Amino acid sequence: MPPVQPSVMEIDSESEEALPAFVPADWIGQRKLYKDVPRQVSAACKAARELPTSVIRQLPMDDMAVADFLAVCLPFDPPNCEENDLWAIKSVPSLESVRQLEQDISQAWLDGVQSIINPFDLSQRLPLWSPHYFRKIIELRAAQQKWADSRNWLPPAEKYLLQHVSWNTQHAGASDGQLDWTRLLADEWLSGGIIDEMMRDIKSRVSADSRLATSTLIAPLAFQFYLTRLSKYGTKPQTYLEEIVAEINGGKTRMFFPIHYNGNHWMAFMVNFSDRSFGYGDSYDGKFSLNHASHQLKEAVEQSEGLRNDTAFQKARFRRWIAAGPPVEWKMGCNLYTTLGDLVGTLNSLSFHDVSNASSLVPHIKTRGINSLTPLRLESLVIMRSQLRIYLGKVKGIYRYGSVSGKHDSFTDAETVDGLSYLSLEVYEQLYIGRNFFHHIAPSNSLGNPGLALFTHAPISELVYLMSGAGLRVLESQDGVETFALSGGDSGWECWVKLTSEESRRTLHVAAHGDDETFSEEEEDYVEHEAGSKKRKPRPPRGAKAAAKKRKTDSGRKPPRKDTGKAVKGAQKHKEGGAGRKNGKK
Repeated sequence: MPPVQPSVMEIDSESEEALPAFVPADWIGQRKLYKDVPRQVSAACKAARELPTSVIRQLPMDDMAVADFLAVCLPFDPPNCEENDLWAIKSVPSLESVRQLEQDISQAWLDGVQSIINPFDLSQRLPLWSPHYFRKIIELRAAQQKWADSRNWLPPAEKYLLQHVSWNTQHAGASDGQLDWTRLLADEWLSGGIIDEMMRDIKSRVSADSRLATSTLIAPLAFQFYLTRLSKYGTKPQTYLEEIVAEINGGKTRMFFPIHYNGNHWMAFMVNFSDRSFGYGDSYDGKFSLNHASHQLKEAVEQSEGLRNDTAFQKARFRRWIAAGPPVEWKMGCNLYTTLGDLVGTLNSLSFHDVSNASSLVPHIKTRGINSLTPLRLESLVIMRSQLRIYLGKVKGIYRYGSVSGKHDSFTDAETVDGLSYLSLEVYEQLYIGRNFFHHIAPSNSLGNPGLALFTHAPISELVYLMSGAGLRVLESQDGVETFALSGGDSGWECWVKLTSEESRRTLHVAAHGDDETFSEEEEDYVEHEAGSKKRKPRPPRGAKAAAKKRKTDSGRKPPRKDTGKAVKGAQKHKEGGAGRKNGKK
């Protein structure tokens, strides 16, 4: 019998250089662990994991209309996939499980594995390309969710357009397909792909104008990348930059290009080669827009003495927590996340100092620049600044200190704000200084009652920003993570009102006590504590200082201490001690 010839697998290569022939018998089933393998082995493994053409044809094509794409029924991810059991249910495993399969399958293929056993159905053998299929299904479901959210963003009259727009058609020269367009119909960051699409559109319009075509140069986002690399690493000019220089030498007098600034903001730059000048266009320059709000909030914290140092009377707090339980991490839409996230580096963590008589230290609501219950009304959004956190809340009630109506949903019917000094809030988000964002949710109890959101009562003195007439909406809620954003996009930020009342202890004292220029013993002790004084004067009995002050005014001199039993005993002890020291005794 002639010797059996080893089979040879032909591998298609995209490279110009042909790969050596792959001989399966030389590699598969050798019971070896390989740290690295030749290119032809990697190519053969990749080919074994690729989706067959027959399977690809069953998946939604990129040019399918959005409306049809949303109607495609795809397998669902399991809500809770066990880490050690990939097939707890007959469904697509989690993304983490797919990643683990992809990581292990190469060595398994070299060990001779030809299929994957479904432990839920031992008779079922899945092909080696199954992880690739699972990942594709997960990506398609994520794309469906994005387009579904975008459809909800559109007015009813415009939803019919989704029957004529493909969900992910790829465009020549574009890094991303039309799926990236969903960012324009949501509260999300603009991506580099969208910016490049815009620049290509501008370039085509400039080219169609005979006057602009000879004088104006439009550069894509890659121009910033090349400039940055050139300035950082001293890289020699690339071919792309040489082409730019050639166009400038050819008569172009102006150049426009985008800049991604600080990792969270887009700006447009213009260079005029004729007069050697440059200019820029900023979306928040001159108006109160999305990013302008974040920078103003940051600037307010950095420049405001009251916000930065937390003066004595701003620290008074009266808080009652309704819910408890472990925090559930969540994320925010880009506008809110940027605004509150910019504050992280500017705040200092301070120890909480409790004040027993909080009512005398809480400013009246009028000192916060609010002269009526409009715009501060039910469901208004507010940003509060306490000692240890920034938090975003919805107004559920407004009341005066000590009022029995200070419960949730107890919004006052009063027509004036006289005496009102506290807010009842539903807390959406808390930014602990130096930590991450958390949304606290109470778990349901044994009686089956649903969990409650986190509520708090806070003094008006902690109010920093007020948003009137706008609310949060849920962008996404899955896997225990909720994404929130403001309705109306950038236009919603025009509703933000910065409270510019004087942040000083004198103003807050006057608000709490009228025009009396003197401070109470509680206030003096509080200020003394916050100033870091190590020697704090003992606090006299409540009311004693005020009575002494009155007697001093009447007699022109400080009155003697009231002759109580304790006072006499203390005076005698002091006298005896003084005499003893005078005689040299301890």
